[in-house]
Amino acid sequence: RKDKIVKQFTGGITMLFKGNKVTPYAGFATLKENRMVSIKGHDGAVTEISATNVILAPDSVSIELPFAKFDNKFIVDNAGALDFTEVPKRLGVIGAGVIGLELGSVWKRLGSDVTVLEALPDFLSVADADIAKIAFKEFTKLGLDIKLGAKLTKAEVKGNEVALTYEDKDGAHDLVVDKLLVAVGRRAYAD
Repeated sequence: RKDKIVKQFTGGITMLFKGNKVTPYAGFATLKENRMVSIKGHDGAVTEISATNVILAPDSVSIELPFAKFDNKFIVDNAGALDFTEVPKRLGVIGAGVIGLELGSVWKRLGSDVTVLEALPDFLSVADADIAKIAFKEFTKLGLDIKLGAKLTKAEVKGNEVALTYEDKDGAHDLVVDKLLVAVGRRAYAD
């Protein structure tokens, strides 16, 4: 279903481009001097264009933790969590932000046992305190096991599982999950 929706949206953008006489270029772009842009297409061909104004809109990528590298099978980002072919029995989520909570609650409703590890001691610390308190209550009522002040220190794929170690005020703990969603934020895709 997700793939169908993405195809529909991108097809709609293509139609908007055509209708507004926008020329798309697919490939990797490099900004040069004097507002020149060099575009290396997927076929290797290079096209150079110039413009009065150039807008840099490089998108963003998920932040990867050095001890929990994405393998797109067991340790995933938000896109990988949408590509699971079956409901994981046990899902670990690193980060109790918007993405982690949204995807954690989706997979919980589909049948996963979901444990969310949040390094900060407060739940939704950037939100209004009353709203955060209500949201915490609702997410835990849904069945998410949310551990605050829990900092992931190790994630290792072993067979068909991911062995986690995290620390909180009571010391170190181990947790084993089938899939691990790392949702600790995004950064500009400036590569």
